[in-house]
Amino acid sequence: MFVEYNIFMSSFRQKKVYQILLLVFLLGTFLRLYRLADFAIFLGDQGRDAIIMKNIVNFSHFPAVGPSSSVGQIYLGPFYYYFMAPWLAIFHLNPIGPIVGVALLSSLFIVLAFIMVADLFDEKIALLTSIFLAFSATIIDLSRFSWNPNILPMFSFIAIYFFCKSLFTKDRFFFIATGFFLGIAFQLHYVTFSLLFACVATGLVFAYKDKDKRQQFKNALFALLSFTIINIPLILFDLRHQFLNSKNFITLFTNPSGAGSTSLKSIIDGFISLNSYAFSITLHPIIAVIILAAFIYTFKKWHDVEYRLMASLFLISLVITSFMTEHKFAHYFGILYPMYYLLIAIVITRLFDRNNKKIPNIRQLLIGFFIVGMFVYSQAPRYSFLYKEPNKQIAHAEKTAAKIFPLITSSKFRLTAIPDTFGYSAYGYFLEVWGKKPVDNLTLDPADEMFVMCEGECAPIGNPQWDVAFFKANSVSTSISSDNVNVYKLIR
Repeated sequence: MFVEYNIFMSSFRQKKVYQILLLVFLLGTFLRLYRLADFAIFLGDQGRDAIIMKNIVNFSHFPAVGPSSSVGQIYLGPFYYYFMAPWLAIFHLNPIGPIVGVALLSSLFIVLAFIMVADLFDEKIALLTSIFLAFSATIIDLSRFSWNPNILPMFSFIAIYFFCKSLFTKDRFFFIATGFFLGIAFQLHYVTFSLLFACVATGLVFAYKDKDKRQQFKNALFALLSFTIINIPLILFDLRHQFLNSKNFITLFTNPSGAGSTSLKSIIDGFISLNSYAFSITLHPIIAVIILAAFIYTFKKWHDVEYRLMASLFLISLVITSFMTEHKFAHYFGILYPMYYLLIAIVITRLFDRNNKKIPNIRQLLIGFFIVGMFVYSQAPRYSFLYKEPNKQIAHAEKTAAKIFPLITSSKFRLTAIPDTFGYSAYGYFLEVWGKKPVDNLTLDPADEMFVMCEGECAPIGNPQWDVAFFKANSVSTSISSDNVNVYKLIR
């Protein structure tokens, strides 16, 4: 049933496949790195993360918990901070470091996906899956800035791979690896719960059919232990804060305002959004239902266990993800993209492969080139970094921070923005690197002066925003502008 894949096999056709894979890898890497510093997003979340990574690099603070989610206020684990901090150190505290790290990891995923899919299925499916991942505009967009959900597609798919290996081989190592990588994925975004649920559900079905249920139970315990160990920081956080995370996670499902509805419409909306992000196609709801029905049909028609397992993981994850998310943003589907591309690759290759050969022939390659060409053609308009003017957010934050720096005359100063959702942490990062650290806005510590940033004109004196009101300023001593951002120095 399951054969180990050896990338070093050297038949003529396999060498051609590797040459195509190398070309795909190089093109995919180019799309991820081209003018990266000019187009990378560097706003509040990225500035906040960069400050935390800087503190890790400087050995001044080691966080035990990660950022909180935008929906439900669920705290994630700290894995992303520690995993990306070395990139910040390599680039001498330049915030482009973690961004390059994310881009290179996304490029590496192109090759890793090929190896894993070839191991589970064959090289034709593996090559087409890697091509989808390499040229997907959504995957490329997620790879071009630093954020914890952006590396979720890679780590979740590694977890899926080891999960499949564990069920097929019953090797304890793969169970341990499954728990480990699921634990990492869970720390990157809470939507990984949908994959956890899918793995548990399908794992129980396999265990029920297995004669040696005792051994399967032991293996499952090892997977659970591995998952628990990697998430010890989150567990300790919950124990110290009266199970705050657990309560918020339950509220996410029970509070209609925090999650999507548990209805068929929510599933259809989720599938429509997934296709919009994955293939730049806006499906009519009826077409979406027909495609989902076709997947269910292939699940019944095709009896190979590898496809059925992957289809089960995808469909269950899609349903739970749709229920968890009211607003269907691109990063919410991070665990679904690789599985969906793989399933589409399986369907395409089986439709055009009557002889069931593992290595593609010339006719299949021509058909493949046409399909790939159509896919790239649909994605290319979203490669905005190839033809649009750059936003240069990193340079803007550094330039604005440089203008603020000489205006700081006290070691106790605050930094904020109106509205407070605007990312002032990006400017604060550079000020901290240069030795001037603002007072934490989450504390009530006193400060002698405050710098308020506004996108356009605003009136900071008397503004009801809590941190501005808390400072109780009575005059603006200085005001400057930098790239459409007005900065006001407030004093009492």
